[in-house]
Amino acid sequence: MSIHYRAIVLVLALVQVCLADDEVVPQSLFEQGLSENWGFFSGKKDATLADTWNLKDVDGQRILICTGEPYGYLRTKKVYRNFRMRMKWRFPKDQNGNSGVLVYTNGEDRIWPQSIQIQLHQPEAGSAFPSGGAKSDNELRNVPMLSKPVNHWNDCVITSQDGRVTVIVNDQELGQVTGCEPNQGFIALQSEGSEIHFTDLVIEPLSEQPMVEEPEEKSAEEGSPRP
Repeated sequence: MSIHYRAIVLVLALVQVCLADDEVVPQSLFEQGLSENWGFFSGKKDATLADTWNLKDVDGQRILICTGEPYGYLRTKKVYRNFRMRMKWRFPKDQNGNSGVLVYTNGEDRIWPQSIQIQLHQPEAGSAFPSGGAKSDNELRNVPMLSKPVNHWNDCVITSQDGRVTVIVNDQELGQVTGCEPNQGFIALQSEGSEIHFTDLVIEPLSEQPMVEEPEEKSAEEGSPRP
């Protein structure tokens, strides 16, 4: 291979890396107004977005405040398959506060839609299981109590990779839910009876992992050396 040809290959490889970096841009979904990135569903007829969800700037921090009533959810306008979502949440008063994150949300808007639900319920934050007709190979149940006291921010990282969901709460990985069906959809935040605050919500798209084929086993004749 000539030096000139090698140089061309190297340049092309660098261009591909740069393009890949440009495509994977974490997106903050609270920088603009809610209507820019989110759709809204309420279980109460004629309820408005502002009845339940409001963005406010508090001490320089952009915070999404959910009143908890009526029941319903915000959901992204974009469909996600492979992603890493980081966010912080807190319940300002309720020691038994309840809410959750719905990933792979599909089908009709209802209470509750087809999805994989990651619990933010104060005593069992990080539990994960299928809801509304979704399916998975397993569930995350009986998780340790990881939530901080009320009015303290909690950290959550949810990673989705080809139907496999990994959950981390306050720097502790709780495990994975695998074989999720569906394995792509909207991401939703629940209004479920308790006032809850969200901040620093960022979604980073991830590329699909290539399938790795196992090498075929050679027969004894194919693998034996010739005399």
